[in-house]
Amino acid sequence: MTIILKLTIIGAIHKNYQENIVPSLVDPIQLPTYSGRIIVEEDRSWLEEVFEGSEQEFSADVAIIPTPDPTTQHFQISAVWSIGEERIIWTMNDYTRGLDGRGVVVGGAIAIHPNHRGQGHHQRYINEIFAFVKETDLHDDFSLYTETVTPAAASSGIVPGVEAQATQRGSILRSGLLQDIYDSI
Repeated sequence: MTIILKLTIIGAIHKNYQENIVPSLVDPIQLPTYSGRIIVEEDRSWLEEVFEGSEQEFSADVAIIPTPDPTTQHFQISAVWSIGEERIIWTMNDYTRGLDGRGVVVGGAIAIHPNHRGQGHHQRYINEIFAFVKETDLHDDFSLYTETVTPAAASSGIVPGVEAQATQRGSILRSGLLQDIYDSI
C-alpha cells in the first residue's frame, strides 16, 4: 500500500511539472481551430498542390527543411496547420535572436491549400497563433515582428498592430512590436 501511494504522489508531481513546461517553437501546437507541426517530407505532394498556380515564389523544396534547433541564434520554422487530419495552411517564419529579448520574427510566408481558400482561414490562424504565443510566452526572446507583403495583403490588415514602413519593388515592408500585435488581438 505504501509503495502505491508513493508512486501516485510522484506521478502527480511529475504531471504538475510537465503541465508547467513552456512549449518549444518546434513542438506540435494546438490552437482552438488548428493543430500545427513541423513540415516533413511526407507533406511534399500536399505542398506542391498549395504552391501550384500561386504568386508566391516558394516550392516544396524550399518549404521542407530539417527540424530546426530553436535555441540557436538564427533558425527557420516551416509548419503545416490542420483541422483534424485535413491540412489547411503552410507557414514559414524566420527567427533571429537579439540581446535582452530583442529578437526579430520575420513572417516569411503563409499559404492556404486551394480547397480552403476564401474561407477565412488566414485571419483566424493569425488571431489564434498570436493569442497562443502571447499566452505561452513562446516568443519571450523576440520583440519585433516584420513581414514583406503585396499591396493587397497590406491593405487587408491581416496582422493587427503592424504598420507599413517602406515599399520595395512593389512590396510593402510592415513591422511592429509583438506586444502591439498582442494588444490588438
